Amino acid sequence: MKKIVCMAAFLFAHSFAECPVTPSVEGPVSHYGRLQVREGTPFIDGVKEGREDIRLVQVRGVSFGWARDNWESVHFYNANAVERLVKDWKVEILRAAYGQTNSLTSQAAIDNLERVRTVINAAIENDVYIIIDWHSHNAHLEAEKERAKQFFEEMAQEYGSCDGVIFELFNEPVCANGASSCMPADRTTWPQIKEYAEEVIPIIRAHSPNLILVGTPDWSQKVQDAIGNAIDDANVGYVVHFYSASHDLNLNANINRNHINRALDDALPVFVTE
Repeated sequence: MKKIVCMAAFLFAHSFAECPVTPSVEGPVSHYGRLQVREGTPFIDGVKEGREDIRLVQVRGVSFGWARDNWESVHFYNANAVERLVKDWKVEILRAAYGQTNSLTSQAAIDNLERVRTVINAAIENDVYIIIDWHSHNAHLEAEKERAKQFFEEMAQEYGSCDGVIFELFNEPVCANGASSCMPADRTTWPQIKEYAEEVIPIIRAHSPNLILVGTPDWSQKVQDAIGNAIDDANVGYVVHFYSASHDLNLNANINRNHINRALDDALPVFVTE
């Protein structure tokens, strides 16, 4: 608990740069404010400077597909798509999935980063929350970890003071050795994910107090693995991915209500990003 108090004191004492984009409308970010885990609970509240009350937050939205190597999904990374999702679909949160994990200096990586920025800027302008996601299955591997650090240093420095920005460190951890498929015994473990997160989080915290999300084992489905071994940061959520066409919440799938409820009972905030 002492470390958490010290972290909170640092965050409030630290002066962060101003958000580079100003909302042109009033939306959920203006209503709720910056997202903050309520200490000792699994709840995520909206906190806002100059407002005494806190507001329990529920937001719904969609994730963009991978911004990677000029995949087909990159065509949706534009301000018009964001505006339509907000106005017609009534989304309150979006997710920009940066999937350029092999290089940050190739032309494709540079192009995709600009696409991600376009979506981030448009989300802030439309006053909806935006998750900046390192979209990877292998972020814990040393070479990729260094690229992730560089990415989040840049994103946090640029957008860390924007109330609606959320950072997602690791999309879907899969295989410990970086393979695309593996047996359960060879999959990335929560201690490996936690070790990675604990290296990246201080980089973000140097620029931002905002909510940080961390993926969980087996394609972000085993949130219960973090029970008893949570990350020592006051504003972290634990990710679950759920696909209605393939995941049965009641029977034998890896993700089910019991796993989520166990995490919530242990005061772990659960956040669904896919």
